[in-house]
Amino acid sequence: MRKRFAAFTLQPIARFRPASNCKIGRAMVRQLVPFLSLFGGMIFLMMGGGLHAVIIPVRGDLEGFGTFQLGWIGTGWALGFTFGCWFMPHLVRRVGHVRTFSALTALLAVSILLNVMWI
Repeated sequence: MRKRFAAFTLQPIARFRPASNCKIGRAMVRQLVPFLSLFGGMIFLMMGGGLHAVIIPVRGDLEGFGTFQLGWIGTGWALGFTFGCWFMPHLVRRVGHVRTFSALTALLAVSILLNVMWI
């Protein structure tokens, strides 16, 4: 009778070598630095958007806005988000991701400052 073997075999774990002694490790770190800086920027933008979404209704309630008005503000945000999901791929294809990211970041900053001035 013939024995059947598993589709894979477990290999022993290679000895750990620090990244400073390994060419592959240094190359990987060089590749990760731009990626991590982009991720860091996106984390800050997402944290700012999340805080903005929390502060607007709280501040609007303190300033005397009704629930209907605050609901329209939230609806406008959701519609803008949906429109952005449909429209932005076309804009990225047309002008590139760097210009799109820069323009939308500036637009986000201006809209937050206008919201603060309005409310």
